[in-house]
Amino acid sequence: MSGSSVDIVEAGVIFCDIFSEIHAESFQENERWSSPAFRSFFDQPGTLALIASVNGEPAGFILARQVSDEAEILTLAVRRMFRRQGIAGGLIGALQNRLREIRPIRLFLEVSTLNEAAKALYHVTGFEKAGHRPRYYADGSGADIMIWEP
Repeated sequence: MSGSSVDIVEAGVIFCDIFSEIHAESFQENERWSSPAFRSFFDQPGTLALIASVNGEPAGFILARQVSDEAEILTLAVRRMFRRQGIAGGLIGALQNRLREIRPIRLFLEVSTLNEAAKALYHVTGFEKAGHRPRYYADGSGADIMIWEP
């Protein structure tokens, strides 16, 4: 990303429309989350969102929820034009750093067994497979449960 400036900051409920737009670009129609769906997460305690911008343009985001000493990545999405530029890894790293500031927290996620690119990304960012959920997604694919511990 030579010449590009990437900023990652905490994001709140005012970003829900942007989250929904990026999510729609990243997921199949039956898996997309609406702006009201994103707003509902912010009604719950422990919700944490980070947004990445490239030269001021929203490029991607990560949404997580923390309860006690555990957190879960709820979703991660990057706009097509910004993919394969380190944005997703940067968002995961920023979330991991933010969680370290709070206290040592285990971070979980589920990823489709068919999504090799995402599984590789999570492995590179320190996640390990901790379990499996058969037929977890609407398309019938299973989910690998992955965990990161600082």
